[in-house]
Amino acid sequence: MNNFTNKKLLIVAPNFFTPIKDETLSISPHFSLVYVLIPQPLFPRSFLSIPSIREKYLWVSLAYPNTAKFYNTNLRFLHPRSIILPFNFMRKRTLEFFSKASSRKVSKNNLKVNLMHAHRLDYGYIGARLKEEYDVPLIITTHGSDVYDFPWRGKHEYSMIKYVLKHANHIIAISRREAKCLLSLGYPANKVSIIPNPVDTRLFRPLSQNRCRFMLGLPSNKKILLTVGTLTEIKGHTYLLEAVDSMSRARDDVILVIICLLYTSDAA
Repeated sequence: MNNFTNKKLLIVAPNFFTPIKDETLSISPHFSLVYVLIPQPLFPRSFLSIPSIREKYLWVSLAYPNTAKFYNTNLRFLHPRSIILPFNFMRKRTLEFFSKASSRKVSKNNLKVNLMHAHRLDYGYIGARLKEEYDVPLIITTHGSDVYDFPWRGKHEYSMIKYVLKHANHIIAISRREAKCLLSLGYPANKVSIIPNPVDTRLFRPLSQNRCRFMLGLPSNKKILLTVGTLTEIKGHTYLLEAVDSMSRARDDVILVIICLLYTSDAA
């Protein structure tokens, strides 16, 4: 990657959590400057007091601070803002509002970049709009539901994804299944690479089962069921809890452990 040391990269992402954060911090030393563009919804907080709205539109309550203060690197963070109201007709056009706000932010800061990298196929719409405006190569990394779910929600979403695929120079799929989905959407195979999400082996490495149980305070005489994932509806935790509840009536030697990401207002 040495030939990029004099180049500037623009990353478009929905957040700066793992794995996006880890990947960005790993590649940033190979560029002279890396801009991280994370759109923010302007959302009336009073709406969040309504339970049905809070449950369905919780994502808009996530606060992204001035992330730059957390990292002493060549990263520069941009947070274009757009009003998003908790109504389906407006929520369906969130990415269109975000793309306009992003274009204004890029123009206002007079950014000159050599490459764009969008995380998630749906956020690739923002990258595709910027590419059309600034004629900069666009790479996209898929992350799961943006391939399996988003394109099939309706005609509007499908047309947006087809627009993204038309403008993407290359797409990185994190699994063979995602690559297959991209091909089914008509994206050429020679423009798809399969690169799994990175793993920090300093944090995640094989240990003996007994040691893991001891470190986590888990009993040695129980069977452990483990699930890792965000607590969102698409992950299906409801079915898992129902199954475990049913199983616990027949046996008492099973423990369910749920590992999930907690979103906080000062998270980076």
